[in-house]
Amino acid sequence: MLYKYMQNRKGFVQGGTLTSVSSSSDSVAVEKTESIKTENVKSTPPQAPPPLKYEEPDWGGVPEKDDYFLEEIKSGVIAKTIPLKSKSFFTFGRLETCDVPMAHPTVSRYHAVLQYRQLPEGEDGPGFYLYDLGSTHGTFVNKYKVKSKVYGRIKVGHMIKVGCSSRFFILQGPEDDVEEESNLTFTELKQKREQELRERKLKEEKEKEEEEMEKLRQEKLLEEKGISWGISEDADEETDLSVNPYAVVTNEELYIDDPKKALRLWFEREGEELNYEIEKAEKGMFVCKVVLPVDGEDGCDVTIENSGRNKRDAQVQCALDACRALDKLGVFRPTKRESKKAKKRNWEENDYYDSDEDSFFDRTGDLERKRKKRMEKAGKISESVETYESLKAKYSIVIEDLEKAERAHAKILLKVSRAQKDDSEDVDELDAFMANLKKAVPSKAEIKAAEMKLKNSS
Repeated sequence: MLYKYMQNRKGFVQGGTLTSVSSSSDSVAVEKTESIKTENVKSTPPQAPPPLKYEEPDWGGVPEKDDYFLEEIKSGVIAKTIPLKSKSFFTFGRLETCDVPMAHPTVSRYHAVLQYRQLPEGEDGPGFYLYDLGSTHGTFVNKYKVKSKVYGRIKVGHMIKVGCSSRFFILQGPEDDVEEESNLTFTELKQKREQELRERKLKEEKEKEEEEMEKLRQEKLLEEKGISWGISEDADEETDLSVNPYAVVTNEELYIDDPKKALRLWFEREGEELNYEIEKAEKGMFVCKVVLPVDGEDGCDVTIENSGRNKRDAQVQCALDACRALDKLGVFRPTKRESKKAKKRNWEENDYYDSDEDSFFDRTGDLERKRKKRMEKAGKISESVETYESLKAKYSIVIEDLEKAERAHAKILLKVSRAQKDDSEDVDELDAFMANLKKAVPSKAEIKAAEMKLKNSS
């Protein structure tokens, strides 16, 4: 019985000693297994946290007073206080490297920044400003969600909530940074807030409409401009030296310093009017265009176009390109060389209108203003000061015209009344018609013209 028991226990009795048969082999197997496991497990170094994508603004700085701190409220109890000193900004996030770490799934790794403003600018005074870093679940101040990537003023006593966490933070600090209490009632404050929200909504809708209109205008501008497919840039144009063999000689020293002035003087010398057409293009760029009164290769006027970041740059670049084009054609500086000088326009032939101007489609009066300016330049219109004698003479002329119009209108009405009186008698229709032809009864058009003349005279 004892022998079988010892066999079951994997041991036997020899010489009064109890020896284990498989103890040494089991220990060797365990050591081998542990060594294999340790070999298979590789040590991984801790990962570095991602960089914070936030740059401190120029107006930032360290708080001048050490009285600022945050109270972390959890379940209605102050869990801890976080001092806000010796740094310009403090970060909220899920990472442990943040100044205010929060282990909540709705909190982003870098969620928001509490930035201190040291340099005042306009209405923005010194103090703390909250900046949401584009978080997924947003940041709230006094239960209102703040805009992402926008600095919002935080005063003492304001409550900050990050994501959907049940914890919130209250900014504490000096009394001079406390928001002033309003004398309005709760109903008045509610109405004021609703009015602000309505105004903000209208402003956003208006900005959206302006952006859509600007987008449509830019698309229309691009459609009108067309696509060159690179043909004009890739084509090798040979310089025509048959007209002026010295046209390739440039004189940039004449216009490189002030191209606008140089181009204006050239237009005045040629007797032409310089007009810059500036339009706004995409991505905040401006396109400037000017038409040169010289014949190009196709026999039409040369059009110069260039762009810039603002209107002035676009105008300067366009003027510089125009001066270079005129210099290349050999007409920029008057010399003994033969140049294709532009002919002076005879504005009087077209009644001081340009060839492509149509006053029928003009709703702004711009064409009439240009025409009046051309007539004043040509001496056709002279501004004179009205005196008492001149006004009296004009008044007498108007009164005389009015009396003439009244007499003519009375004669026409008398003829019409006589004709109607004769028609009322029992006369044959054909005889009445022939009699009216002989009497020369005025027509409706003549009556209308006399009434209009009388109305204009009065």
